[in-house]
Amino acid sequence: MASDTVKRVAARVGDTWASDACYFIGASHTVCEDYALAGELDDGRPFAIVADGCSSSAGTDVGARILARIARHSLELNDGQLDMAWVIRRAAACATLLNLGPTALDATLMVATMDGGQAKVLVAGDGAVAARRCDGSVETWELDCDGAPGYPSYALHPARLQAYLDQAGARTVVHRLGGYPLDRSESRLRPPEPHSWSTGDEHFLWSLELDPGRYDSVVLLSDGATSFTDAKGQAVSLQVIAEEVLAVRSGCGAYLLRRVRRFLKGAAKRGFRHHDDLAAAGLLCTSKLANEPV
Repeated sequence: MASDTVKRVAARVGDTWASDACYFIGASHTVCEDYALAGELDDGRPFAIVADGCSSSAGTDVGARILARIARHSLELNDGQLDMAWVIRRAAACATLLNLGPTALDATLMVATMDGGQAKVLVAGDGAVAARRCDGSVETWELDCDGAPGYPSYALHPARLQAYLDQAGARTVVHRLGGYPLDRSESRLRPPEPHSWSTGDEHFLWSLELDPGRYDSVVLLSDGATSFTDAKGQAVSLQVIAEEVLAVRSGCGAYLLRRVRRFLKGAAKRGFRHHDDLAAAGLLCTSKLANEPV
């Protein structure tokens, strides 16, 4: 398990935002291939990043960390914007220096930042985004690629990219509020542009914008959040996990690590376990919470 230092910054006038990140190895893994980090950019804006390495590709525990760190550097260099084409090229150069194989960068990449008064989320791959509304209700967006996410690394190898698009390349996004479906979109992915990746339903890079006036917390979750089973071996819904992770009552210290660790400890006593690695990184409006440790 791990957590980056919590950062606080005024993202809107009158609001103070914190960010934190953590990751935990899954019951079926011997190496944790998820990674997460959070903090603030030089201009003071908070960010949160999750990278989830593919378990069937070699070296992705290292590759996920490379992608996340370079994504953070891209945000710094581009006024809080993610240049995905640059990130994947730079990550490939780092992987080559480390003598990693061509599949080491097979990983989902999720990024959340404050941009123009909005919380902006970008996802290349699969996973889930969970947000808590100011009235306490929890909203989720689950990205499912039927076990074959569109990893950014495919853009490095035209043959692999084409094979992926021919054999898989589907993505379903289910939007729920309180566990009840609000919307469902299904799309076939098309090849990313060589120099500037677009965002949208049919693009490798999916995007979401949230108004901080309506939400006080957003968390990026690797697909390990959908790998939980209960004491009877039954699947635990994403809504249950999202509500637990977002049940933060204080933004002091490593708030997300503290909350997820407490949830996992209690879940284990109930016979819950997550089979896949679990990573979480988020942004929290601390000015709407009591600043006392919980």
